[in-house]
Amino acid sequence: MKRRRSPDARRHARAALRRALTLATLVLARTAAANPSPPEVAPAEPAAPPAQATPPPEGGAAPSVTTPPPAPSPAPTKRKHRLVWNERWHRFRIVEYATTGATGAAAIGVFYFGSPSDHPKWVGPILFDEPVRNAFRLRTRSGILAAEAGSSALTIILPVQSLLESLLLPAIDRSFDVMWELGMMDAEAYALSGLLTASLYDTTGRARPSYADCLSGKSIDPYCNAGEFASFPSGHTAVAMTAAGLMCAHHGALPLYGGGAPDVVACVDGLVLATADGVLRLMADRHYASDVLTGGAIGFFSGYALPMLLHFWKKPPGEIVNQPGVKAAILLGAGATPVGLSLRGVF
Repeated sequence: MKRRRSPDARRHARAALRRALTLATLVLARTAAANPSPPEVAPAEPAAPPAQATPPPEGGAAPSVTTPPPAPSPAPTKRKHRLVWNERWHRFRIVEYATTGATGAAAIGVFYFGSPSDHPKWVGPILFDEPVRNAFRLRTRSGILAAEAGSSALTIILPVQSLLESLLLPAIDRSFDVMWELGMMDAEAYALSGLLTASLYDTTGRARPSYADCLSGKSIDPYCNAGEFASFPSGHTAVAMTAAGLMCAHHGALPLYGGGAPDVVACVDGLVLATADGVLRLMADRHYASDVLTGGAIGFFSGYALPMLLHFWKKPPGEIVNQPGVKAAILLGAGATPVGLSLRGVF
């Protein structure tokens, strides 16, 4: 005979089942809260290794934490040079080393060991020499000595300045390749200028402007017997203008003073001082105007034209500076006449 459950038993069973389901739900909820699933993240660069705790020593002390090693510092950036040689320019070539050495040796040999003329081969003025001499020469002994001292000082100052700018400024910038190229251009220019000047002294044998007065004993010139047949060309002017030409060529090609107006001023300053040197030679009555102009032409060709033709060929002829806001050039001709030089610029 089958046994039937009473209604009370069924109610008790359902209540027990509800309590069991409620208890299971609570257990699952607490488990999920204690162990949440990590959210998905995008892959990233590997981070520094986490700090590792060393096992606690005996005695129950707190564990010590080992910090990770510091990240390596970035490699230092390469130092940028202010003066950089443009590879479109010609560097000093082997043939130039040979010709510069030979020219310099020949200039020294002619100047120190040559045979100066013992008699005048050319006496007197030409063209505009006489009126220019009368306008500029000083007529006191002290004035002649002062003009001679001033011209000699400028003949030393300008080459020293040009050499310092060519060698010292690139050395400070640690642009030693630029220093070498500019230094060799200086040597090349001075060697050519010196050889041409010394050779013309001996071949022309031109008497000084005061030669006739010195013979008659009426001259106040304290240098009557000093190189009386070495008037053509003016060596002082040649050296000074060589330095000025080098300064214009170098400052026009490279920002030795930072670029712009300072480099233009350096070129103009060199030209003004070299011109002053030539004027002082006229005031000291040591040269005719034709001597000074010839010496200036030799010097400017050696110092400016030679580096431009052989090395800085990228720049147009006569251009000194061509930079944003500053453009300057030396052009043939002064005003409406084709004689002389003119400096034109936009600042």
